[in-house]
Amino acid sequence: LLSVVEPKLPPVNILFSSGGKFYALLPNTEEAVKGLQGLQNKVEGWLHNRLNAEVVLNIAYIKKSDEDLQEFGKVMFELSNELRKKKLCTFSSVLKESGWKVDRFLLKGYGEGERPCRSCEKLPAKEQEENEREICVFCKQDRDVGGELVKEETRFINILRGKEEQLKAGWKLWDDLVVEVADRPRGEFSFAMRFIEEENEETPVLLRRIANYVPRGGKGVLDFEDISDASEGRKAVAYLKADVDHLGKIFAFGLPQGNRSMSRIATLSRMLDLFFCGWIQQMLSGEIDNKEGDEEYKNIYTVFSGGDDLLLVGPWNDIINFIIKLNEKFRLYTCKNPAITLSGGVVLAHPKTPVSFMAEEAEEALEMSKNGGRNRVTLFGETLEWDKAENAIDKGEELAKWIENGSVSHGFVYNLLTYAQLYKGYYLSERESEKVQRINTRVWDEIKKDEKLKKQFGKIGILQTECLKWLPLMTYDIARNLPASDEPKKKEVHDWAEQLKCNMENEEIEPSEILVMVNYALNRTRGERGSEEE
Repeated sequence: LLSVVEPKLPPVNILFSSGGKFYALLPNTEEAVKGLQGLQNKVEGWLHNRLNAEVVLNIAYIKKSDEDLQEFGKVMFELSNELRKKKLCTFSSVLKESGWKVDRFLLKGYGEGERPCRSCEKLPAKEQEENEREICVFCKQDRDVGGELVKEETRFINILRGKEEQLKAGWKLWDDLVVEVADRPRGEFSFAMRFIEEENEETPVLLRRIANYVPRGGKGVLDFEDISDASEGRKAVAYLKADVDHLGKIFAFGLPQGNRSMSRIATLSRMLDLFFCGWIQQMLSGEIDNKEGDEEYKNIYTVFSGGDDLLLVGPWNDIINFIIKLNEKFRLYTCKNPAITLSGGVVLAHPKTPVSFMAEEAEEALEMSKNGGRNRVTLFGETLEWDKAENAIDKGEELAKWIENGSVSHGFVYNLLTYAQLYKGYYLSERESEKVQRINTRVWDEIKKDEKLKKQFGKIGILQTECLKWLPLMTYDIARNLPASDEPKKKEVHDWAEQLKCNMENEEIEPSEILVMVNYALNRTRGERGSEEE
């Protein structure tokens, strides 16, 4: 867009563009500054009208000499500070001219007889889908573009000048400028989403990998109910959100001083983008790692993946296995550099839960991993380091098999969930003695529904000493339901339970490890759809 709006700025001026950010090297002229300001104004106007100002474009620039560019990390750091200032006055070109435009702070109202769009629930519905669901014009455009993007023959994103009604799938920007997705390049500029062999002399084309894999079946793209049906055990989908830790600091200070040149930092950004666009796409589609049987990920749906982050939806057990594989491959991709790490979060949901709501839930799970120290993953509401999470999942799979073959009852595993919560209350209060730690209220909401458990545990707030009840309760439960035996299978399960209790007693295992293990096993051995973790 920058190149189209200002023809004097060719695409090579864009150093890198990914993860919602772009950096451009421009000539220090009045024309370039006016071009940036013009782009800012036009995009702000479009976003205000098209998306009700829910998405913002902030453009900041600083003037530097060629010597300054030798330490491009410092330049990026200064740009970040300048960008923070810009974020304090977003949409200034729309909201004020000679003074404040009060009417532009308000959303457009509905006309007589108009109803909200059934998709975004914000704009008036103008279109009717095949299922008679009424949606707004913009949601229809998004649906049409989304439908075209996942087609095999769709290979190009074109920027051109023309009329919106001439587009098969695309958007009108401003003036006569439009963007379309198509099977051939045309117009002012084009991005190819995969390598192309045919020659094209009319339109300049750049390769821009896009992760757009979606699972397919006999009737086309699978819907979320089809995806949840592919789960093992509980029929649910899971949302996965992940990104690179401390990326801004890596760009600014990650390379040795004297080596923080523009080309090296741009290469670093492009290589990260290649992983999230290229590797993710090939991994899900089965183009790589087929020898390892990675066709198991064919049911995972790409919401977005690029730059340094991703959001995926898939069968809950496939997503959990995939996020472990994702971190493993990312560590190899970065040569196990301890400064370049990944954090992730996974949440489970009913397939009909709105994507927008679950995307926020996944973001909160990711934030839990960040707040927990980064280089971690959050599963079933519990945050763990990657190796501990992998071990908990492996143990959960083993526990699920014991449930299925009758070696362990569901009742014992549900009791183990309660013991783990009690153990967590004690474990946390030991480490933060100045604070009274209370047990997870969700568990106690469930306890209150069971009269026996309600009488057994009494009030919801359990202090440190009462949390110690897990030990005698678990000891009794093991003796009664998993007694010592010479039979190999029974002995294996009994020894495992006793060792787990010993590790808990000596605080050699984190409560979160047990909770992830138990939640995984319980979900793995369920069959109905549900919207909450166990």
